[in-house]
Amino acid sequence: MLILSLIIARNGGDDDSRDGTGFARRPDGRYNSLAMALKREDFERMVEEAVLAIPAGMREKVRNVEIVLERRPTAEQDECGDGIEGEAGDLLGLFEGLSIIEQGGDISGSLPGKITLFTQAIVDEAGAEEEVARVVRETLWHEIAHYFGFDEDDAYRLEAKWARGLE
Repeated sequence: MLILSLIIARNGGDDDSRDGTGFARRPDGRYNSLAMALKREDFERMVEEAVLAIPAGMREKVRNVEIVLERRPTAEQDECGDGIEGEAGDLLGLFEGLSIIEQGGDISGSLPGKITLFTQAIVDEAGAEEEVARVVRETLWHEIAHYFGFDEDDAYRLEAKWARGLE
């Protein structure tokens, strides 16, 4: 059974814009109107839909994993994604914890794994409101692939395979 714990956290509090407006700013300094339009509940709904869209056989094997929403990665989290192509701050998601392979099937006494989805980067990647749910789903599935022990390349291949199953 998947522990679907949505913990909403914001780095820097409610006003993460650094200019006092409360609105999200893109890396180029312009306001991101899409980020302003989406609410926390919208992301929670998209995550729940993405979890339910995971193939049942895979979903049943996911145990002891929290799903956390944050606006942006911390410096430490961003460093974890340094091996991935891209710029600082564009990390879409991150799996932290022991993969199912590292657990050896025994989760007793171990801390839960954590998948963090970074809403600002997801919105920036999506570019349009109708694309946000797709990016949330692809990112969540990618991080679940890491939970299963897949490396970055294999995670992308598995993510693409799952996506083809939805078409």
